[in-house]
Formats: sequence, C-alpha cells, structure tokens
Amino acid sequence: VIYDNSTSGSSATNVNDALNDLYSKLNEKQTEINNIKNIGNATSDKILSGYTAYVKGNTITGSIPSKGATTYTPGTVNQTIASGQYLSGAQTIKGDANLVAANIVKGKSIFGINGSYTSDANAIAGNILSGKTAYVNGSKITGTMPVLTSAALNSGYIGHANASEVMSGAYSDNDTTNYLYLGIPGNTYTGNNVWIRTPMTEVIKQLPSKGATTYTPGVSNQTIASGSYLSGTQTIKGDANLVASNIAKGKTIFGVSGTYTSDATATAADIKSGKTAYVNGSKVTGTNTGGDYKVYKFDKIQATVDSNQTFTLGTWKKIVTTGTHTVHFKIPLGFTPTEEISCYAYLSGNYKTTSTSTETSYNFRFKNGNYSYLYLLTSYLNVGPTALNSTNVQNVITCQVSGDKLVLQIEGVKSSGGLAEPIYETRADIFYLSGTLVYK
Repeated sequence: VIYDNSTSGSSATNVNDALNDLYSKLNEKQTEINNIKNIGNATSDKILSGYTAYVKGNTITGSIPSKGATTYTPGTVNQTIASGQYLSGAQTIKGDANLVAANIVKGKSIFGINGSYTSDANAIAGNILSGKTAYVNGSKITGTMPVLTSAALNSGYIGHANASEVMSGAYSDNDTTNYLYLGIPGNTYTGNNVWIRTPMTEVIKQLPSKGATTYTPGVSNQTIASGSYLSGTQTIKGDANLVASNIAKGKTIFGVSGTYTSDATATAADIKSGKTAYVNGSKVTGTNTGGDYKVYKFDKIQATVDSNQTFTLGTWKKIVTTGTHTVHFKIPLGFTPTEEISCYAYLSGNYKTTSTSTETSYNFRFKNGNYSYLYLLTSYLNVGPTALNSTNVQNVITCQVSGDKLVLQIEGVKSSGGLAEPIYETRADIFYLSGTLVYK
C-alpha cells in the first residue's frame, strides 16, 4: 500500500492493517494542523500595512501605517510624530547654529538655552574710556572717551573737604557750572573726601567738539560721529513738500509712498461738470456737460425700405416717385435712445460691375441737366441741389432716430406746386447704412 506521497509504503501485510496504519498517520497530521491553527497572537495593528500573516488559521492583513523621512523645523508650537506608525525614513528635528545664549534676550529661555542678550544698555563709544571695550545690547563697543591729561588737572586744584560741604556750597569757589569736581573717597585717617576741581573748558577741550550744523537729507546717509561734544545744535532739515502728492507713484522717499502721476492728459473739459479728479498731482474740476453722451458706430447694416418702394438690380429706378414725397431706409439699433444728439449716415447699394466706366459702376445718380453719378447717398450733405432741370426741386436727406430704429429719410420737396420729377435714382435692390450716432 503506497500513501502519503511516500514510496516506502506501509509494512502492513493485509488491507485492514494498512488502513489502520493510514488512519494513524492521518491523525498525526490532523494534530499538527490543529497545533498550527493555535499558533500566533498577532492582530492587524501589529503588522505593517501591505503585509499579511497566517494567525490561528486566519489570514491577517496589516494596518500599521508607514511614515517616510521628514524634517521638522522647531517653532512656537509643539509638533508631534503620531504613535502607531512605522518609521520607514529618518525623522529629523532641525538645529540652528544661532540658538546660542548671545542671541536670546536675557531673562528668556528658548529650548533650554538661557539668553544673555540685553537691549536696555544705553552706553555709546563716547561713554567708555578710550581704548577700552564693552558689550552693549550684544554689540562690542570700543570706547572713545578721552582720558584727562595732567595739564587739564593742573589748571584746577586739589583739596579736601567733607563731601556734604562741597555739594552744599559751603566753599565759595564751589562753581559746578564752570568746574568739574572729581571726588575721591576719604580714608580712615582723615575721614574726609579728597576732590579735584578742573575747569569745564579744559574738560571740553579734551573731547572732539562739533559746532552747530544743519543737514539736508539727500540720497546717501549722513552721520554725526559719536564721541563728540556738541557745542552747537545739530539740525536735520524737514521739508513741507515731503508729501505723497509730490512723490512719483510707485516710489517711496523717507517712508512716504508717492501718489503723483505725470502721464495723465485729462483737462477740465474732459471731466464731467461738478466732478473732480487729480491730474499729474493737481486737482481739476470738470466742466464737461456732455459726459453722458454715447456713440454708436454702424457699418454696412442691411436696411429695409418702405413697402411701397420696389427696386430691380441693374435697372435704374426712381427713389422718390410722383405722389410719394418720402422714402425711408431703416436699420434696427437694438436699443432706444432717450435723445438724439447728432447723426451721420450714408446709404450704399449692392450693384457691382467690372467696368471702369463712371457711368456704369455707380449705385446712385441724380439728374441735373445731365446725369451725375454717386457711389453713396449721405445725410451729411443734408440738402441737395436747389435747382434741377427747371423744376426748382429740393431734395433733403436726413438721419434720425425713430424708437429703436435709425432711419435715413430721402424727401422730395418742390418749392411751389406738386412733386416734380424725382431727384435720385438707384440700380441696386439691396441697401446698407453706415455711419455714427451720438445719443443719450
């Protein structure tokens, strides 16, 4: 009997023993399987996300998140790296070489570093003896204050007295205005103070002196050197013109941002009456009363013609016929003006020819003895010839607004009697209006 993928088979000599042997081996395998099922105690939160494991007969998928390399710059609030993550990259908390006591205000501590920087010292180089150094508010200062010479001291005198007597003016020569008194503490032998009186003029002579000076601000800094005795007032000039309106827009002078422009071109006539504006720094009050006018330009818009008028392309037809005093060519405006200020329009037609002859290439003509030919009929002319043939007929072309339409009207008028022969003819059958309308 061969079983269990083994070539050795069973040593049993009959089927019954072989089956018993087989059952025994199966029981052993089942015991091993049961033992495997009881192995392990991991859960998904103990396994890295993206990985699986077989725990007690079950497949577990990991849920631990992974966090890559990150750099943290310390700030004013805490930054945390959350727990429950697998760090797949280094987490770096930045350092700063400037984090030293000398850069931190005295009395303050940053990240455990106690500051030594002060900002309340007020000594300058002239307050520190020449050749000596000291730190003031974190900066090293070398003194410039001169040392009194023996010549200066000799010009006064040395004496001794009780300090209270000197300060109270018990001595008649106690002139603190003109003399400098340098006190030396008394010793145990005399119990008095020794003091030196030196004329102030001699003391001042030892300091660099600077007389009254006026400084006019310019494009570069000007300094009043430290360590000087100011024997005169130092004046930094001001200027009433240092205002925004005197400085070019986009520029700043001594903290004042300019508003002045020099490229504006408007005049009072360009600004609506009663309104004001600044033009190149000057306030301008408008005088223009037509600021509400609008302009509408139109170009070759097809016009409709009165229904009682018919035209044939290529055939001369009268525009104003007997019994019809006017004819209208209209185009839509798309709006209704409240007032018409001015209107200029001209009428063109669709007749075309390849001929270069004047008589055969024009769309319009009128008869004045012989025919005169025109490309356009324009309202700009307004009144045509006053005498055509012998009929003394006038022709008036006007441009006007009617509701939401613009109308070019051609009117034939005879000075006396009825309508005479028409003035204008056309051989176009489609017409276009072009021109300009000024309106409110």
